[in-house]
Amino acid sequence: KMNQAILERIGQAVSERFGVLFPRERWRKPRNTVRTASTNLGFDSVDEFVSSLCDDTLSDEEWQHVGDAFTVAVTSFFREQRAFELLVERVVPQLLQRRPGPIKVWSAACCTGEEAYSLAMVLRRNFPEIAAHSFDILATDVNRGFLAHAERAMYNLQAFAACHPWVIRDYCVQLSTSTVAVSPDVRNAVRFDRLN
Repeated sequence: KMNQAILERIGQAVSERFGVLFPRERWRKPRNTVRTASTNLGFDSVDEFVSSLCDDTLSDEEWQHVGDAFTVAVTSFFREQRAFELLVERVVPQLLQRRPGPIKVWSAACCTGEEAYSLAMVLRRNFPEIAAHSFDILATDVNRGFLAHAERAMYNLQAFAACHPWVIRDYCVQLSTSTVAVSPDVRNAVRFDRLN
């Protein structure tokens, strides 16, 4: 059984390696995650895995599995709608006035790509004359599975339930009654990389 001291050591080890914080209110998930990760990585026991994790003796490949296991998927298309409104109304116009050349946008902890693609969509919609050549969008996450999903750019139709109708009409391709793909021009506007 993992006590508070062990959970604190695990949280500290993962935080130092990936910059991901695990406050006490989220400790239930790390307990399950540790058990699953130790089994998936072939450790004989949870204690052996915890010891390797806390003593930093895992291989780079094992650390990648740990990073994938400990990250949380929280994202949606046009999440934090007010932030997108401020980008269009204030931030981007001010940047365009002050700075010639491409504007670099970084979507950190991008999860499965919804927010990064939302950025590309809103920039193309509101700044169509310059969007194709004036914005460089980099989206990063530590979780390889999330990034693979993001690069596929295919989502369940329900992921767009709270979006304006123009999102699917102008920037997506409906593949089936339940699956939507982000259009190639939007998909190509975002670069994905593994970084936290």
